[in-house]
Amino acid sequence: MMEQKGISALIVGSLAKGQFGPASDIDFLLTSCPRKYKYAIEAEVEDSLGDLPFDVVYLEEIPADRVERFTSSAVDAHALR
Repeated sequence: MMEQKGISALIVGSLAKGQFGPASDIDFLLTSCPRKYKYAIEAEVEDSLGDLPFDVVYLEEIPADRVERFTSSAVDAHALR
């Protein structure tokens, strides 16, 4: 559904690194998100995940010197199935 809206996201953080545990949250890195959906997407993610904690990070808001840190271990959510 998100792809049809022009939204693309990667998984980063502990889940992407294979270190997800009971105290972890799911970290989404939005690499593409049309302005009209920006921030509203968080409500959609919350509805989908229920009580699971999560963070949404927008690639365009990451300082240039930190982009590599976020993207180096990022994985496509489809790869986690």
